[in-house]
Amino acid sequence: MKFRKIEFVLLAVVILTLVLYLVLRSGGDPARGLPQPAASDSGGIDRLVVAKGNEPPMTLEKRGERWFVGPRAYPADRAAVNNMVKAAADLTLTALVSESRSYERYGLTPEERITVQAFQGDARVRDFVIGKPAPTQQHTFVLLADDPNVYHARGQIVRTFDRTVASLRDRTVFDFDRDRVHTIALSRADATSVLQLQPVDDGTTSEDRNDPGVGGGPPVHKAWQDAQGRTVDQEAVTRLLEGMARLQCDSYLDDAAVERLVAPRWQITFESPDGNFTLMVFASDAEPQLSEDKVPAMASTNDYAFALDATRVEQYETALDALLAGDQ
Repeated sequence: MKFRKIEFVLLAVVILTLVLYLVLRSGGDPARGLPQPAASDSGGIDRLVVAKGNEPPMTLEKRGERWFVGPRAYPADRAAVNNMVKAAADLTLTALVSESRSYERYGLTPEERITVQAFQGDARVRDFVIGKPAPTQQHTFVLLADDPNVYHARGQIVRTFDRTVASLRDRTVFDFDRDRVHTIALSRADATSVLQLQPVDDGTTSEDRNDPGVGGGPPVHKAWQDAQGRTVDQEAVTRLLEGMARLQCDSYLDDAAVERLVAPRWQITFESPDGNFTLMVFASDAEPQLSEDKVPAMASTNDYAFALDATRVEQYETALDALLAGDQ
């Protein structure tokens, strides 16, 4: 019985020693020994080529500080592309999943997979294939170029790269500082008006302004006025500025729509030291391809025609009507 106890103790010591050896040898990191992609700085990546299944590849290219997408080089959504570049540069394998070369269950068949290549100049710094999200909800099944094995990659990156040219286009129409706008020109078929931000009498007398206790100096209050010096609906102006200063479109029309849209139903121009920003809105039936809840429009800051939500346009028109009511 005594010898049996000694045998159990020795066996436990051996097992513990083996466990400690394996832990120390691997550093406690299950990803050690996996073929990790070479380190890459996301700031150096200037081109991405992404292909989903058997579809033609989509190219994103950086020119200066801007990204462009597709064969027609549309301006691309900066945040979306930055996420793609970061995901490619930070690709990290966490586990070997399969060496069977059977890819159906991982979404890695030629019909399902998303292939990603990233370049710095002419050098290809990433080349990998994305499959389904793993059941862990924290990983994605991937393949590396020239490696038939399936791995877990850290994070769910499918949605990051499962994009189209249309979904990656920059939908920014306006991005101006509304507090710097000093003039607004309104135009409709039956009326026009030019509004300017002007100082107005604050109700104090000249003696009050010279009294340090009152504050002194000229009145600092400003209001929007028309060309006749009449103060207009300030809330209507505020609604227009708030609604358009950071305006984004819902989608883009085909490139030829720029030639078809020739007579806007109304337009607004905002003038500031940073430039002029003009929005032109057209009749809903000017573009039959649009659904009833979309309205065609164009802007001086964008080379392409686009669609706006009809409800949003109605809100703009309510403010426009209030500001043009006295100029009809």
